[in-house]
Amino acid sequence: MTTSVIVWSVFLGALGMAYMSYGKRQGKIIASLGGLVLLVLPYFTTESLPLLAGMATIIGIVYFFNY
Repeated sequence: MTTSVIVWSVFLGALGMAYMSYGKRQGKIIASLGGLVLLVLPYFTTESLPLLAGMATIIGIVYFFNY
């Protein structure tokens, strides 16, 4: 595990927490589930590229279904 993966994992965790709290306050299930996936995703990826691809996909799905 490289330093970049650790930094991206911390960033994803913060973003996931933000999405989960936003989804909980607004009553949006998709945002809450997206936040949960963003929190769990770093545990299953060990390289930067799949981590960033997964992050972009989940953020895109949440954005598409919320707006």
